[in-house]
Parts: sequence; structure tokens; C-alpha cells
Amino acid sequence: MNPIVVGWRERVGLPDLGISSIKAKIDTGAASSSIDVSEVEEYTAPDGSTRVRFAIRHMKRRTIEGDAPVVAVRTIRNPGRGGREEQRYVISTTMRV
Repeated sequence: MNPIVVGWRERVGLPDLGISSIKAKIDTGAASSSIDVSEVEEYTAPDGSTRVRFAIRHMKRRTIEGDAPVVAVRTIRNPGRGGREEQRYVISTTMRV
């Protein structure tokens, strides 16, 4: 198989979240990536699993509502907020390059 060459900024699709194209910064050394979301709400689904609802501002013109099962919750230190610790939800989704 031929390797895929990507730049540090690419457009990617997140089809499970209803996003056909969004700007992404590529970090080849990272184990995961993040998406800037708002209106985050954790809830328990009828099957007992933990899920999270959220809003993604897409292309400055519209907001896409997302919903996904929670894989983990991580504590991160946010340098943009004075080094304050924050809880972040981790989801798993398909990404198309």
C-alpha cells in the first residue's frame, strides 16, 4: 500500500458526525485529536451507556449537533486558561482524509 502524504493542515470529513469537510491540524505524534465544541451535555442512554451531546460550529455559518458514546473522560491542563485543569470527553468517530 502506498503511504498517504498529508500537510500540517488538511480538510477532513467526519461522516459519523454529519461533517463532509472541516479544517484539521495534523499532529503525527498525537494519540488523539480534538474538536472545538460547545453546549456539551452528558446523558445516560436507554441502554445504560454514557453519551454526550454537543454543538460544532461549522464554517462559521451553521452549527451541527453531534451525539456520540463516551469512550473516556480525560483531565487536561489548558494553557489557554491559565493552566487550569479541565475534564474532556473522548469519543471515537470515523475520519476521512
